[in-house]
Amino acid sequence: LREKMEKETLKRSYSMEVDFIEKCADQGKCNKILQYLHDNPRSSPALVTLALENIGNSLSLAHGIFESPNSSREDQKLNDNWGNILTIAVMTNHAADSTVQLAALRAIWSIVALNSQYAAEFAFRGNGLVVLDTTMKRYRHEKQIQEYGAGIASCLSSDKNQAMLLLCSCNGTMVERLVDALYFNSCSALKALFRLLVASQQSEMSPDNLIGAIGNCTNQRGGGDILSNATDTIFGVIYDCPKHTGVQIWGCRLLSALFSDERLLTSSVTESQHNSISALISNVLDHLEVILSSENPRAVHESAICLLSRISDCSDDLLAGKEEAFSRVVDGIILAQPKSRTVAIHGCHCISNVLHIRENTSTVLSSIMADFEDEEVANIAMNSVATLTKMGFQHTLTLLQSNDTLISLIVG
Repeated sequence: LREKMEKETLKRSYSMEVDFIEKCADQGKCNKILQYLHDNPRSSPALVTLALENIGNSLSLAHGIFESPNSSREDQKLNDNWGNILTIAVMTNHAADSTVQLAALRAIWSIVALNSQYAAEFAFRGNGLVVLDTTMKRYRHEKQIQEYGAGIASCLSSDKNQAMLLLCSCNGTMVERLVDALYFNSCSALKALFRLLVASQQSEMSPDNLIGAIGNCTNQRGGGDILSNATDTIFGVIYDCPKHTGVQIWGCRLLSALFSDERLLTSSVTESQHNSISALISNVLDHLEVILSSENPRAVHESAICLLSRISDCSDDLLAGKEEAFSRVVDGIILAQPKSRTVAIHGCHCISNVLHIRENTSTVLSSIMADFEDEEVANIAMNSVATLTKMGFQHTLTLLQSNDTLISLIVG
């Protein structure tokens, strides 16, 4: 009888706690849920998970919590200790429970994704980054944990100071965690790595450690140079997910950042580098030609043309023999997105750098000059025409004869 009564008491207690958590969520009282987790860190995993899952619901009902973190309404501001509650009180006490870890990461992501102040608090207060690193390492084969962990990192890395902290945190192992997430073709990992690489390029810190970590992701053979390995790694992710818009956008952006490396802008690359990068450029062109169509979102085309613009800056020997394919892809993107200023500017840059006249070239340049009232864009297109005409009389004749409109636009 005593055992039965104890079970009934536990059952009622559990039911009351569930009702309390759900009531707090319905009323948008996130801080009360956080206080519950603080006071009951060793509650059953089921209750802790329920509380964590309701944090997002409660936040969405707390009017202005993200838009006005400095609001005078105290009930709209998160507890200053929220990061430590979720990481130390919850994640550390339930380190062996993957369900709790996933729910905690999702809750943290829901907070840092919508407010930069809370992202800064998580980055600079307490041991949040250490716990994040530990969890991603322990559950490196859990796809959802890797995706949410990388998602948190991508939010933090949107600020340069936080990006630099991520690069240096845990002796640089957070970068390794993001590279591990690439195994699952994580879009968030691509976004975070792009932001970290840009931050390192804009600082005095050498990006080689980051580039090397990316290259080590899939290079199990050993050997090779870090830049070739890194570009191969990122292209592999892009190639594996041709229909994933986010992967295509952030993968192209990360490749663009890698191709800004000064070693590729000169002829000083080694023979091994040359062969590897040259083959990669061919693969990128083939891939873009297959996936790019007018049905793709503008952002995909814009990321792709920015990548091609970077590639067009490479030394001539890396582009030798690829001029026709390169120009074909560039023309296709410009014609698919005739109203995009980004596509027009970077497309003209590509045309000027890769001096190859196709049947569509004059049509492409004419459309840019005619469709944009923007004087800067028109001048860039005119400069591309001027650059192409320097190739010689026959090239000038071919360019002008293929489209009468181009002549009138130049004269006009």
